[in-house]
Amino acid sequence: MISHPNHTRLSGSISTTICITSSFLTSSFLTFPSLTLYSSPNLTTWTLSSNVFNRPSQVSEFATLDTNADEGFWAATVRYHDGLLYVVVTYIDYDPKLKATYYLFTTLDPYDDTAWSASLQISNPPKTIDPDLFWDDDDGTLYIASEWGAMYPSTLTLTTSTSSSPAARIWNGTSNSNPEDPHIYKKASYHHLLIAEGSSGLNHSATIARSPSSIWGPYESYPGNPILTNRGTGGVLSDRWTCGFLSGWGWGDWWGAALATRSGSGFEVSLMGRETVMFPVSWLEGGWPVADPVRGEMSWWNLPLSASPPRHDEILVDGADIVNSTPARQYLETRSTTASPSHHPTPSPPPGQPKTLQRVPSSANLTANSAVRASDGLTFIARRQTATLFKFSVDFDFSPRREGEEAGDHGVYYPGTAC
Repeated sequence: MISHPNHTRLSGSISTTICITSSFLTSSFLTFPSLTLYSSPNLTTWTLSSNVFNRPSQVSEFATLDTNADEGFWAATVRYHDGLLYVVVTYIDYDPKLKATYYLFTTLDPYDDTAWSASLQISNPPKTIDPDLFWDDDDGTLYIASEWGAMYPSTLTLTTSTSSSPAARIWNGTSNSNPEDPHIYKKASYHHLLIAEGSSGLNHSATIARSPSSIWGPYESYPGNPILTNRGTGGVLSDRWTCGFLSGWGWGDWWGAALATRSGSGFEVSLMGRETVMFPVSWLEGGWPVADPVRGEMSWWNLPLSASPPRHDEILVDGADIVNSTPARQYLETRSTTASPSHHPTPSPPPGQPKTLQRVPSSANLTANSAVRASDGLTFIARRQTATLFKFSVDFDFSPRREGEEAGDHGVYYPGTAC
């Protein structure tokens, strides 16, 4: 094994493997385009591959969401099966009351936004969240697992987008709070159920159980639970384990991926919010997986020394972010987001200036104005902080015409970034 800084810094959740290419998918909430997919041939070099939700017509009701930051697309799962890449996600709308809807997207080409299908709405009788897809190699049956205080699998028929069996409660976790985010894996004839517990904070952890007979249980809890946690360690990486496994990646090695925040033991400041971390996973002779603890620098399986360079149309994660060397349209298409796609489309560069970003001023400013509605929008171009040490600069071409018109750069810290 070799040592590496744990720097898989993507804001996201679950993963899968296509041949020897691994893909991560991020939660998106109110942003558009969203459900962003990242890919890597070696688990070190990551590129932005596509946005699953990239056309307002895919989920037309998205445009009606208000400014509640908890609405929209929650944690998603990406799975590969028989030549297709599947993404299943919970769509949340709180108006007038909480409504949880499942949407399924598929593609044959994860590197092309337009190749992603229209959404398929899946029935959600138990009104649960955090869906996971699992194809059982016993008989090819497709299951969808979800949670709301306990784990509920049911069989799923894609042709009708309905559950063909009642959702059954199979495990409540280990008595910690908020059991959530189930993922099912099969190894050595056991069905393993991996979940998160302890809510989003210092008490968060990942736990696991297994069933020797079938997906329906009964499940026995791993005696060494939690399988992953940093609670009580005083470590720099605080827990937010929305956890998933990369099964048998490439050369047979297993990996785990989870969310964490660099907030320290006090869990007070997390400038970069949720970040994705990776860790090696080994399997004991008795069949239980063992996850290496997550630290800032870790030892892990040997990785390829080289990989194919990114495609010309891919955005390299942690690469140089210099707009004046990239056509603005390409930059905006891969990085621009808005909470209202129908009213605030991606802007175009001014004529003859392909490497310039242009926005039309809005009537609101950073000091706010009670007369401005949220739906009116606020003109800004933002770059999320993704490193503790970095350089930032921007050149403006701005000609104010009346008193009160202003433009500039500003650093914003939102106290809820860690959430």
